[in-house]
Amino acid sequence: MQRQSLRPSQIIMTFGPGSIVDLPDDSVMITGIEHWFDSTDKMSRCRKISEPRLERILGIDEFRMPPVDSYERYDVPFVRFPLWRVCPGCSRLSNRFVWPRGQPELPRVPRCTRCNRETYPARIIVACTQGHIDDFPWYRWIHRGQNCRGNELFLGTEGQSASLRVDCSCGRSRSLAGALGKDAMADAKCSCQGRRPWLGGQNEQCTEPLYALLRGASNVYFSVTRSALSIPPWSGPLQAEVAARWRMFPVPPTRDDWPTLIPHVFPHDDPDEVVKCLERLMELDVKKPLIRREEYEAFIAEQEQNSPHFVTRKRELSPTAAKFAARLVAVSRLREVRALLAFTRINAPEMDPVMELIDEEQDLQVALAPLSAKPLNWLPAIENLGEGIFLELNEERLAEWESLPAVRQRAEVLLASYSNWRRTRGLQDVQNQGPRLILLHTLAHLFIRQMSLDSGYSSASLRERIYSDEQMYGILIYTSTPDSDGSLGGLVRQTRSPEGFCNRLMSSVELGRICSNDPLCREHDPGRTQRLNGAACHACTMVSETSCEFGNRLLDRAMIVTLPNQSPTGYFDHDE
Repeated sequence: MQRQSLRPSQIIMTFGPGSIVDLPDDSVMITGIEHWFDSTDKMSRCRKISEPRLERILGIDEFRMPPVDSYERYDVPFVRFPLWRVCPGCSRLSNRFVWPRGQPELPRVPRCTRCNRETYPARIIVACTQGHIDDFPWYRWIHRGQNCRGNELFLGTEGQSASLRVDCSCGRSRSLAGALGKDAMADAKCSCQGRRPWLGGQNEQCTEPLYALLRGASNVYFSVTRSALSIPPWSGPLQAEVAARWRMFPVPPTRDDWPTLIPHVFPHDDPDEVVKCLERLMELDVKKPLIRREEYEAFIAEQEQNSPHFVTRKRELSPTAAKFAARLVAVSRLREVRALLAFTRINAPEMDPVMELIDEEQDLQVALAPLSAKPLNWLPAIENLGEGIFLELNEERLAEWESLPAVRQRAEVLLASYSNWRRTRGLQDVQNQGPRLILLHTLAHLFIRQMSLDSGYSSASLRERIYSDEQMYGILIYTSTPDSDGSLGGLVRQTRSPEGFCNRLMSSVELGRICSNDPLCREHDPGRTQRLNGAACHACTMVSETSCEFGNRLLDRAMIVTLPNQSPTGYFDHDE
């Protein structure tokens, strides 16, 4: 089997535990995280990541970097999946092909004893919404519950359509046409066996319906991640060191023990500063942090920030830009910690990213599949270093714009469609949100598209972070990379000149005036179609899914500018 190289970010976002990794000559599944550091050598080289606020939100003690390209030949453990394979020579379909023995020159892939050829994994698997996954029930599909006197299956094609067909040595045959249908497995009387190959052990009881999927289908695996920016005072090196060392105690020392322990544990640090760090950790145990709110307050702080992982510089706005924005902050260095919590199959996990709540508090109905077979005090995570631009809108102008009847009416139609869509998926309605959320989100997308032209970064490498509620009205456009050097400064450079940034901001606005799909795009009515965007499409507003927090939903160019033959609703046009 040829070795496949995976980056830590791929493990967190795409190829985490329970995911299928297609190799050039095989197919494997990443195992549960309890197997990642199962040796003394791996544990000694384990790199830990500290982000106390996110740890408190997720109820764990620490984050660990995936063991990729640093420990042993096969860094992240895996199991082979699916087990059923096909011989390209005789087309035999079996899960009993033999491994080559005594021939080290041959690839470590099961071979057909008849043809002496390498086999390849079957293309179709089955899964359910509870996260269980299994080989396709080949025998049951072809025999439909009837007895079989044969013992060999073959995968072939039929007719001029070249559609796949399964043949049995008993004489029965059945096409695979329709096998991927919604009710195909139920019609074949196939039920979920509760298999979790990435965890091993016993199967679970499951009554959910099975779905046949292509092995490489996008809905086989959806990672569930959470992220936070490292902000002062949490981004300081002493705070991280105090948090790491204090958790080494089996029982956390009380305040009465601090005067005795601090000189021994931190002999070279200022005791008063250590006490401040400990006080902050104690506050986390009492009060859950508000991730977005605290980040927003760090950006709008009057004093510029200058910590190892968070450096901000206030930039001057030109008179034209100051009409629309109140604050521009160049974030020349930031650190994002992104953790993997769980994953889902079939249905993607839909969250409201601006709510200061975690899954169970948002009443998430999608079943989350676990990363490990037993409770652990850690989760896999990565840290990305980068840069960004924070823009806060003009509060007075925003309040005046939001009070316009046409603006409220247009936003209510789109938010009502979005809330109805969330209710059908068992999620809470969008709370405490109005036109500003649509405005901020659309502006972030247009700004990303403009920055991809000016900064040297592709739009797919830029991300948005929306800060929207009754007290927040800002956006962060940033880029980050796992590389220790961070980014190249292309974003921050765009803020050096007030006139230059104003030109880029207004160019972003102008992108929203015209779409190649107009008039269809600008005249779209989400109240009638129940689509989750207003005047927005891939030609004008949408960006890469990895760049957007809302999955390219809640976008409307009419919130930015007043479109032709439409009511005056544009934030940048309403006083003209």
